[in-house]
Amino acid sequence: MAMFSVERLRSNEQVDEYFIVVSKKEPKDYTGDKKGKWFEALLEKAGEQILIRYWGQEDEDVYAVYSSFDEGDIVHVVGTVGTYKSRTLLYVSRDSGAIEKVEGEDAIRAVLLTVEDVPWASETVEELEKEFWELVDSVKNKHLNRLLHAIFSGEFWERFRLAPAAVHHHSAYVHGLLHHTVNVARIAQGAARNYPVDRDVLITGALLHDVGKVEEYEFAPEISESVDGYLMGHIYMGARMVEKACEALDIPEELRKKVVHIILSHHNRVNFGWGSARDPMTAEAFIVAYADNMDANVAKVLTAKYNAVDKEVIYVKGFGFVYAK
Repeated sequence: MAMFSVERLRSNEQVDEYFIVVSKKEPKDYTGDKKGKWFEALLEKAGEQILIRYWGQEDEDVYAVYSSFDEGDIVHVVGTVGTYKSRTLLYVSRDSGAIEKVEGEDAIRAVLLTVEDVPWASETVEELEKEFWELVDSVKNKHLNRLLHAIFSGEFWERFRLAPAAVHHHSAYVHGLLHHTVNVARIAQGAARNYPVDRDVLITGALLHDVGKVEEYEFAPEISESVDGYLMGHIYMGARMVEKACEALDIPEELRKKVVHIILSHHNRVNFGWGSARDPMTAEAFIVAYADNMDANVAKVLTAKYNAVDKEVIYVKGFGFVYAK
């Protein structure tokens, strides 16, 4: 998604962008002698909001244009930048622009941040996918390798590779879950070189720890939490998903217990209040819990740093003051 900034718009500039419709107001008659109707709608893209005004002509069915999209839809807008009472807005008309509803994955990618829009992330989606499958294939235990290939297949893989890892916190963008999962597995892989742990269980747990987020979040078209996400959460849903896959594949009981335990405990100790169902009880579970926390926290700090404008020191909620240069 190309970045969009209201502050950078200049009067009379032509804009060709995709937005999410936040709200709209019923058409009104022109005042004075001019005949016709107009309406306005509030649009949003990656946290930036802008008002558009559609100016209909005397012979135009403005209600047809107004009714062609609803709140929550993605629209393609071609218009001209203007100002009204010091507020920047877009003027749209039949002769000089258009507003029309669009759908599909390309439309979602046009209005939401993707991993390739993250200033501190250097990988492309293709590079992350390649590394993910290299990590899968590095698991030599035949049962765990089979489990990973079974879960990350078909429609679920397509949903996983697109999914965000959060609504507002770390990795809250398209491909964010893939990005976060690869980062956690990288950290875990480094730890496996330093400690006498079961590397195959560790990497399997790292790759599976957040699979429940595929069900927890949805594009509607904005990133939002699903009803199942609110009621059950990704830890339970992920553990349930892996349990079912282990049963279907007849995975040995000891391996099943170790991998599911990593998922249930990856938010660290229960009394921390971060959502774990169990305290970590194996070295592999502790590593995934700390790797998960490390990636999430570093991502938050880096995001705050790159969003800082002309400041050397910034305050980040939950972290205190952060040096931003």
